[in-house]
Amino acid sequence: MRTRSVRGRWSASVLGLTLLVGACGGSAAPSPSPTIGGAATSGAPSPSGNASVCGSSDATLTVLHVWTGADPKAAPMKDALAGFAKLCPNITVKTSTAPDPETEQTQYETAKLAGTEPDIVITNLFAKATSWLQNGATVDVAPYVDAWGLKSLIDPVALQEWTARDGRIQAIPFEGFTWPVWYNTAILRKAGVAEIPKTTDELIAAAARIRAAGFQPFATSGKDWNGNKVFSAVIETLVSDDELAAAYSAGDWTNPKIKAGIELFAKLRDAGVFVDNVAGTSYDEMVAQFNGRKAAIMFNGSWGYGGTPADVASDVVLGGFPLPAGAARQKPIWYSAFTATSFWISPNGAKNIDAARAFITYFYRPEVLGDFVEKAGIAVPVPFDKVQVDRTKLNPLYLQATQLPDRVTHAVLPDYYVPAASASGFERATSLAYTPGTSVDAIVKALQEAWQH
Repeated sequence: MRTRSVRGRWSASVLGLTLLVGACGGSAAPSPSPTIGGAATSGAPSPSGNASVCGSSDATLTVLHVWTGADPKAAPMKDALAGFAKLCPNITVKTSTAPDPETEQTQYETAKLAGTEPDIVITNLFAKATSWLQNGATVDVAPYVDAWGLKSLIDPVALQEWTARDGRIQAIPFEGFTWPVWYNTAILRKAGVAEIPKTTDELIAAAARIRAAGFQPFATSGKDWNGNKVFSAVIETLVSDDELAAAYSAGDWTNPKIKAGIELFAKLRDAGVFVDNVAGTSYDEMVAQFNGRKAAIMFNGSWGYGGTPADVASDVVLGGFPLPAGAARQKPIWYSAFTATSFWISPNGAKNIDAARAFITYFYRPEVLGDFVEKAGIAVPVPFDKVQVDRTKLNPLYLQATQLPDRVTHAVLPDYYVPAASASGFERATSLAYTPGTSVDAIVKALQEAWQH
């Protein structure tokens, strides 16, 4: 399965980062850069080089993204847009933004129906986007990855994760992620919890102590996408990758081990492990609870490293989700993959491909990649010797995550397998699962209904 190959390569990738930053006291000297889009990716291009990268004709490029506001990627995105404007003054980039990926995908589909879709959309591989290539909403980028010199630069596993069953590539991968459990050790100490919980029984006991000390235990967002990842991780402690992938692909929830995982989730919920009103909690509220030192634990991804207050980050230990008795795993669970934001090209973008090429390949320059790593802590799907990074600017949580692969087990990300038509129903079903008093049978029924489309 793809998930197994990803686990091995991801470990090698982050270990490579560990060795790199451990050996360098300052900026990591990039190796000779590959040629992308007709010009070297480092150094100041000559005027003729600019023409080969940017083209000689004036053009306008439209781009939709979510890297705005408090998103840690907003700052490097602003830098990248300014840098690209300086490099390619003949290309006018018009950006539009959305507050979150779900809204972004809806905006894109609405514009596509009107024939006014942006040339490029930067979004994740989940929900509606998983059907875009199949439905003609976006185009196969495989020819561009090859022709633009990106195939030899981007990790083959990253490209594999974005490759559809028919061999076409859905989008050009830019951002990978790690997705661990965050533990605020300062709160745990105040609650008398001496060690990070390793088992679900220890997690239940810790939650009771945390509540008694006046804090909330495990913050997650029962009403949206983050909550269903926690729900899935709990189930996967008791099943194999293949079994969980089969359930998500076909909507078959009859496997007794799947039901046992749902029973475990209900047990944790009813024991008070999750924060109060978890079924109505959003992702932003989850982060606010943790960063505000109101909750001791949360399950959040690497996109959150850069936005964590320094005084909070200094108390955080990253790990995996604890295991129950009889677990199918040997180590606590986390998610990691290369399926975060990527560059999707629309049919309109295919008609404007020279400008799209110049814009997209600009983001793979060593200094641009390095800016996103330093300021936003993204996990890049390229060899780290192709990234211009100052070790002193790397986020401490980012560095801590590079040490995790040997201590955690990779879990199946449900987004790979949940049919697009079932995504919203899946979120509703998991929100119901977080609602106190909801029976296991009711949760299973809601999941089955979500896959009946």
